[in-house]
Amino acid sequence: TFTHQHQHQHQRHSMSAQSAEEAHWFYGQHFNRPTYCTECEGLLWGVTGKQGLVCGQCGCIAHRKCVSAFHLPCVTKYLTTARMKEHHFVRGNLTVGSSCQHCKKGFQLKGFDGETCSKCGLVVHPACEVSWNTPCEARHASLRLWITPAMESERERERQASATGAGGGLPEQPSEAQLRWLAEVDPEHAAQIDGRSGHCTSESTDERESTSSSGSLGGVLSSQPSEGALTVAAALEDVGLPPRPLLVFVNSRAGGGQGVPLMHKLRKYLSAHQVVDLSDGGPDAALQRFRAVPDLHVMCAGGDGTVGWILSRIDELGISPCPPVAVLPLGTGNDLARSLGWGGGYEGESLSKILDKVARSAVQSLDRWTVAFHYDDPAVTDRSFIMNNYMSVGVDASVALQFHLERERNPKKFQSRAGNKSWYGWFGFKETMSASTPLNQAVEVLLDGKPLPLNPTIEGLVVLNIDKYSAGKDLWNTKKASEPDYRTPTSNDGLFEVIGFLGTVHLAKIQTGISNGVRLGQASSIELRITSEIPAQVDGEPFSSPPGTMAVRFHNQSTLLSTKS
Repeated sequence: TFTHQHQHQHQRHSMSAQSAEEAHWFYGQHFNRPTYCTECEGLLWGVTGKQGLVCGQCGCIAHRKCVSAFHLPCVTKYLTTARMKEHHFVRGNLTVGSSCQHCKKGFQLKGFDGETCSKCGLVVHPACEVSWNTPCEARHASLRLWITPAMESERERERQASATGAGGGLPEQPSEAQLRWLAEVDPEHAAQIDGRSGHCTSESTDERESTSSSGSLGGVLSSQPSEGALTVAAALEDVGLPPRPLLVFVNSRAGGGQGVPLMHKLRKYLSAHQVVDLSDGGPDAALQRFRAVPDLHVMCAGGDGTVGWILSRIDELGISPCPPVAVLPLGTGNDLARSLGWGGGYEGESLSKILDKVARSAVQSLDRWTVAFHYDDPAVTDRSFIMNNYMSVGVDASVALQFHLERERNPKKFQSRAGNKSWYGWFGFKETMSASTPLNQAVEVLLDGKPLPLNPTIEGLVVLNIDKYSAGKDLWNTKKASEPDYRTPTSNDGLFEVIGFLGTVHLAKIQTGISNGVRLGQASSIELRITSEIPAQVDGEPFSSPPGTMAVRFHNQSTLLSTKS
């Protein structure tokens, strides 16, 4: 697991000679071959367990005892056009049999007579690197659209302001560090801004890089930016620097173990502070830190439940405008991701191609709904949810509930997407073997205030907000010609679709693609009067609902990113 933030945070911050942009992000790693510390060149001893640490950004390797004294700065991802061509070399630990790409000669066993560029992968002898002087073709050069500079100083300043009661707002005028940084890439524009704001831009680039106050665009913009700050943003866009910073949230426990390695890979492409492990305190701190960044984009790596969590936190924190959210699917069903065109699950595709898809994606609104349960028994606590995808009662919710309970009892059985789907099939088969109660004996339905009679053959009911259900199934049959009474469904029309199931055999036919759901209606509100205990689920969270009333009402709209044209 990604434990370095807890175990070695004091070591990372103790590197006083390094700016926030240069600090390493070490995490524990097991090595399958002899590996050596980049700092002391000593062997990392051990056969099992995590013998040492590796930096998720530049690939430096270290003993735990060497981290606090580590002298080599980490790669700086936020680069100007000129600095993008500079290499960042790390010595040692070369691939067995590798040779210098300049002189074609090999290296010693430990490889410390050679070095590898952490940005472009160039492998050379140090002497060859000096004589060859070839520019770096950084693999993340095309990703400058998304990369933001480190924000350690802004976090520290906000903490100090909060502690002193000075308020958590960011400065209205551009900071000196920001102006010095801008002076390097566009001196004329920086001088114009400097004249308005009264800041000095005469310090050297070396002084700028060694300061601990270098901040991001978000660090110089308040929630109501001044003219000077807005001019900085415009200038950055004029010189081709990142106009759309990307904040990535990763559910490190999702995807049957995919989350942690994916997080490390993302930190090699982006700055580490932009890639947030949701298991380490949740999304709030990062959202607050980035909330003032103009044109912020968010990517969520996780299942639909993780996406819903991020959307809810953006909503509850009052972040406006709502940053558009892309999805890197790591869950089981991933219906929201499928509906937006992000696919049914991440299978190790190139992250640069995925980030390129994010850059080319289109903004799409998503209706969100409040689902409120009010129970007849005053001893039972009422509950409410925010629905993004769907809610259901009856036979399909019963299968979901059995799956959920078994996973709670034996989590080790549910470690892969394919395995989870197999378990769903097994519980569906068990439901087929048990006696089912017609839904009209347990539920009365009002659709936009009008009674909806249920056929006795209906054993389940779904309120559907998107066009995918149960791992990508088209319940409504959107390819079918629209009937006169129904609109073509969309996820932002203020309506949801109500669909019926005829039992588990019907569910099985839907799963195999030979059948669709039973269209019952479209509406902007629905109320269910539950007369006897019944299984229910909202966006994959199943439970058993006692008698009472369930109502679905419009909540608001969120902004997401879609790859569909």
